[in-house]
This record gives sequence, structure tokens and C-alpha cells, in this order.
Amino acid sequence: MSRTQETAANIFQRFRNARLGTRLAIGLLPLFLIPVLLVGGMSYFRARDLLKQQTTTTMISATEEQIANIENWASERQDWLFLRASQGSLKMALADVLRNPDDEVLKQITRQELTNLLSI
Repeated sequence: MSRTQETAANIFQRFRNARLGTRLAIGLLPLFLIPVLLVGGMSYFRARDLLKQQTTTTMISATEEQIANIENWASERQDWLFLRASQGSLKMALADVLRNPDDEVLKQITRQELTNLLSI
């Protein structure tokens, strides 16, 4: 008899000589352990999928809200710039630059008017 066979026979003999409670516990342990592991694994994967879905939904919602905020801000700035651009000083500076496009002094005055409008 090989050493492995002796070890297996020794384990089997010890199991047969064990008390009834010990034998029942060892025999019934897989009947309880396997379903618990299966339910636990299924619960884990289900929870993981739900968390991924919830996170994705939250991120999409936050992104859409930020896009709407940026669009509103850009629209307000555009309206504000349109109203400011209709002021006379900027109109005159732009008209002068259009009449004399090579005049650097007129370009500098127009830049200054735009800077003044944007800093308000």
C-alpha cells in the first residue's frame, strides 16, 4: 500500500470513528455551504451591476446639468456682449478701424474699448 493510500485510509478510519455529531456536521457542511456561496455570489454580482448602472445614470445626469449650465452662461454672455457692443463708443471705434484697417492706433483704441466692456 502506498503512502497516499495509507493517509486516505487513515482519514477515512478517523471519520468512521468520530462521534455522530461530528460526522453529521462534516457531512452536512457542504449542503449549507454551497447554497450560501451561490446566493452570496449572485448577490454580489447583482449589487455590482446595480451600482454600475446607478453610477452611470448619476454621471450622465450631472453631465447634462453641467452642459445646460454652460449653455445658459454662454447665452447670457452673448446677450450681454451684444448689448454692450451696441454702445456708441465701441461702434465708433469699430467703424474707424473698418475705414482705416492699417491704423494701429485705432486698433489699440478698439482693443481698449473691448477690454473695458469685458471687465464690467
